[in-house]
Amino acid sequence: KKELISTSELLELNHTNPKNTKGKVDESHLGCERWLPSASLAYLGDCIYELYARRHFLFPPLSVEEYNDRVMAVVRCEAQDALLKKLLSDDFLSVEERDILRWGKNIDTGKTKTTRRAGAAVYNRASSLETLMSF
Repeated sequence: KKELISTSELLELNHTNPKNTKGKVDESHLGCERWLPSASLAYLGDCIYELYARRHFLFPPLSVEEYNDRVMAVVRCEAQDALLKKLLSDDFLSVEERDILRWGKNIDTGKTKTTRRAGAAVYNRASSLETLMSF
């Protein structure tokens, strides 16, 4: 069971990069600080993607339940996978963006309800799109 951390303890956590005493380290990878793992980028990209989806469906005015249904339909991993396939088939993405997709696809998924529902391959492709969204 996970131990709960108070808000003040979370804010006091130090998230800086460890210093290398042997010399200067390249602190970035694909334009992102090296300490930030790709799973964190996918998490951040998921937030960004959902924010744009929520903004997109704000007009016309609807009930909160209808907003939520519409947003959830496009932020599900299956919908993200379909969008990614469309972007790839239309040759819409640059070489650098495709590199980010490959990097983001290697996230360890674990066993979650989503991977059981949609499958690990779909979940991994959706995570790679989310990673791209965070850049």
